[in-house]
Amino acid sequence: MIGQDNSLESELKRILEERIIKEEPHVGAYSWICIVKSTPFDRGNIYYKIGHTGRLEAYLKMIKKDPHISNDTPPLVLKIWGGASQFIKVVRRIFKDKRMNLPPDGKVWFALSDDDISWLSKFTIAKSNNIESAIYALFDKQEHYLTNRLKKEGLW
Repeated sequence: MIGQDNSLESELKRILEERIIKEEPHVGAYSWICIVKSTPFDRGNIYYKIGHTGRLEAYLKMIKKDPHISNDTPPLVLKIWGGASQFIKVVRRIFKDKRMNLPPDGKVWFALSDDDISWLSKFTIAKSNNIESAIYALFDKQEHYLTNRLKKEGLW
């Protein structure tokens, strides 16, 4: 269903799934993860963009102006507490084999399936301040930045 099923990717997926909770935390800042669907292009195919923002309203206004974003399908918007950039890095890693730079704008799009979107839609609210340390525990502690660790492991 999601990328290759090797043990590291399974562990990254488990860390993300552990963060799903039923109630909002009482303190902490939050961000919004937005997954938007394209209009058909590149031989009629549909693609998705994955991003994050602290200013949801401004982000939604911006993507409405993009002619390659579908106005027929509302974006999947997920509220996440802390670690949004790390969350996005791991999600992009999980879908690395579905990532492509496509014209007309040359930006990154993802060829996601309905199963992929269903899995992502579970992340409505996430716990604060634990994803980074949980991911770091998988890698050599000598490298401080998550992206560098993923690159060192050949995963980015």
